[in-house]
Amino acid sequence: MTLLAFGLGLIWHLEAGAFVPQGMNPILYLFQHDWRAVNVQSAETMAFVTLSLCELFRAYTVRSEKASLFRIGVFSNRYMQYAVGLSIALLLLVYAVPFLQPIFNTHFMDLREWSVVLGLALIPAVSEEITKLFLRLRR
Repeated sequence: MTLLAFGLGLIWHLEAGAFVPQGMNPILYLFQHDWRAVNVQSAETMAFVTLSLCELFRAYTVRSEKASLFRIGVFSNRYMQYAVGLSIALLLLVYAVPFLQPIFNTHFMDLREWSVVLGLALIPAVSEEITKLFLRLRR
């Protein structure tokens, strides 16, 4: 998921006039493109936030091997809420505080980037819940 977010960030922020040629594999283009003149900060930010949120969302689903997150209760573990809340606060600090942005090479993402990041970050948690559903049905 993180690599996909990174790749989309790279493609969206190519230098003016650059585009993926029609019929060419976008992944192959990413490997062949000369990236020296391109600021990859958007791609790095998207990858960083995707990976961070992905693990935070997945932390909820791995509390049980077979029981659904909704059966256990999303808010049933108070200390988990504190840990995830603190982690999200720290992530937002790294992402949004202007003097920290150059240190972590992040920038403000637009709505399109946020929608991709959130969508990709939810995929592992959703697939874990689907796996648990099949495990329960197989019993």
